Amino acid sequence: MRPNRVILSIRHAFIAVLASAFCMSAIAAPPAPGRYLAQLPCADCPGIDARLDLAADGTYTLSERYRDREGGTDSIGRWSMATDGRTLMLRSERREPLYLAVRDEWTLEQLDREAQPIVTASAAEYRFRLDEAFVPLTLRLTLTGFYRQGEGAPSFKACATGQVLTISSAENDAALDRAYRETRRSADEPLMAQIRGRIEQQSQTAAPVLTVEAFEGFRPGIECPPPPGNSPLANTHWRLTRLGERAAGEGLVHEPHLVFDPTGRVIGATGCNRLVARYETDGNTLRIESIVATRMACAQGMETEQSLLNALRATRGWRIVGSLLDFYDENGRPLGHFEAAAKP
Repeated sequence: MRPNRVILSIRHAFIAVLASAFCMSAIAAPPAPGRYLAQLPCADCPGIDARLDLAADGTYTLSERYRDREGGTDSIGRWSMATDGRTLMLRSERREPLYLAVRDEWTLEQLDREAQPIVTASAAEYRFRLDEAFVPLTLRLTLTGFYRQGEGAPSFKACATGQVLTISSAENDAALDRAYRETRRSADEPLMAQIRGRIEQQSQTAAPVLTVEAFEGFRPGIECPPPPGNSPLANTHWRLTRLGERAAGEGLVHEPHLVFDPTGRVIGATGCNRLVARYETDGNTLRIESIVATRMACAQGMETEQSLLNALRATRGWRIVGSLLDFYDENGRPLGHFEAAAKP
């Protein structure tokens, strides 16, 4: 079912607001906010019914339910776009990042853990499609955030999304209220806590509400971690993990890695030798030239070294999604896959 005019008008306004964030050559538009549905494959069941709700404020909810039995997983978090403008990253505090490709204005396709297409007989098995119909939502999950009691109803600000949820009720109201009053330093001080509960939204216009089912003690002085985003190309230690379809070698003299200097210089290691080069980037294009490497011979790593040098010379495109960096040749074929790591 294609989205109606109301959804399309929301999409156009959303794109206009975010246009400056995605001003790159030959990129796709960000996905339309709305509800996406999929029937995902399952190794030991008939399938998983998945529902992904993307909000225009950069937050999401994801619900996955087994089709043949009770149970599944729920998560909330933030979504962001990769530097190519065609890859979506979902980040929550309690699961690995989830990556999806924006195939068209109504379709998202789930990718693997390295943000690459999943090898399957039918890519349609992993496709989420925009659906305009609203269905009430109930999520059960554990959240970290700030609990607060003010003059009105108590509220909870989730670290995963930054959203403030009204607490409708708690199964242990008295214990929660007592613990808050004993810990706070002022009348309405927000206090960090971990709670288990359910989030419910009964209509399209109603705000979601939180019911607290259990909670851990309050922890004053602790802050939420910063919202996740894309690692910068420059000044990041990029550790090589794969060349084409082959994993990077092990037991090498030097860890294969690259560090891009803001001035246009690249330094790094091939697995055996050190290297230095120059690079130029413009939007989605990237060229690495004037590569110079030391000439030490190594018992291991020479094959990795030559493959890496060939990949760097052939690189014409690049993408960063979260902490992952990919290089592509002029035909869009993957050449190298890197992960951001702490500088040694």
